[in-house]
Amino acid sequence: MNTAAGSRIQPRHQPPNPDIIYDALFGTNQQILIHEMNPPDDPLRALHDPSCWDAGHPVSQAFERLAEEVRRRRETGIGRLSAKATPTEADFERSRLARRAATFASGEPSSNADLASIGATTWGNPVSAILYAAAQATAHHILRDRTLDEPAVNSAVHETLPRRLSDLAQAYKLARCGLPPGKCLHAGSAKMERTRDHMGADLALVVGANVLGLPRFRVVLVQAKHADGHQRTCADVGRNQGKQLDDLLSTGMGYYLFYPRAVADADGRHTRLLPALRSAPAVFADVATATGASNRYMVGCHARRDGTVDATDFAEFIALSMASDELGVGRLFPCAQSAAASLVVKGEPLVPEVFAVDRTGSLSVLEFLDAMRGHGLETTADAPFTTYEELKVDHEPDFSSSPLMR
Repeated sequence: MNTAAGSRIQPRHQPPNPDIIYDALFGTNQQILIHEMNPPDDPLRALHDPSCWDAGHPVSQAFERLAEEVRRRRETGIGRLSAKATPTEADFERSRLARRAATFASGEPSSNADLASIGATTWGNPVSAILYAAAQATAHHILRDRTLDEPAVNSAVHETLPRRLSDLAQAYKLARCGLPPGKCLHAGSAKMERTRDHMGADLALVVGANVLGLPRFRVVLVQAKHADGHQRTCADVGRNQGKQLDDLLSTGMGYYLFYPRAVADADGRHTRLLPALRSAPAVFADVATATGASNRYMVGCHARRDGTVDATDFAEFIALSMASDELGVGRLFPCAQSAAASLVVKGEPLVPEVFAVDRTGSLSVLEFLDAMRGHGLETTADAPFTTYEELKVDHEPDFSSSPLMR
């Protein structure tokens, strides 16, 4: 990834809304929208349309490396449903795989629907494809060692996700390729080396997206919890007599990230579901409606107390939920400075690590990282993906006669 001193070529004009293209959760009419994104007479189509790339293309190979990483982890039981799965675990797995299967024309869910979703051509939106692949590989990677405590797993998330995205960005750069018209992606991260965070939350996720047509930074605070060693479908959120939950809830942008426990099946094989997120308000509701004081803070990792599944797996949350039009996800801010300020209380950062992405082209990850450095997160890095506008600049002498280049 680039260091903090890195720079980015700015688009020459405001790009169109990058979220109008088909989205596996919210959109329809995929072929028409893909055609609009990749018109057949575009002279640069071979440089940004994944359907033009064979298996030997550097970007195709980068996606395949991520798919292979997930495949290897699956063989060890990570991301698989146990033969001893509870009804809630089965419902969670069924619902997330059904959403991934919606990416395909058949819409038929399978146990490998999320693995099949890792690819440059699977999604109508290449930015969602990139983020999903990197996040899914990260989720499988961090669960490989069952002995890691929460801080170690959290650090692995912060280190692995930017690295996987940087690998993809480098593949685009190696192939001298870029994103299609109207698509932008710039990833970055920041962490503290010496200072101490104020609240004790583990990670902030910041995504610049067009929300209801307007560019906004969406900010989410993540508090990680391992599932309980005895009740594996639940986790204890009662730290400091519930003060941690109250603090997270009071920010208006809190989420719990639940790391599942490994389950030993009858054949001795261990399986482990993927990390899942639930909002702090949903968790608070479970605490508030508990029937007994003794287990009040023992809440479900995947579902409400009534059994309704409301958890989202980590990769889907990063690639889709954080860029959706849903106003109930996190808090929205119009600029880098206000987004950074939301992560500071009394001059101290709320979290020790931040992962940031811009999908709009009009918000600045570099400005956000600069602001976070001013608030005590000393080490920053970023990975910009080449945009269509930058491709046009690089190839303008070759295509000056094309209407699309004017």
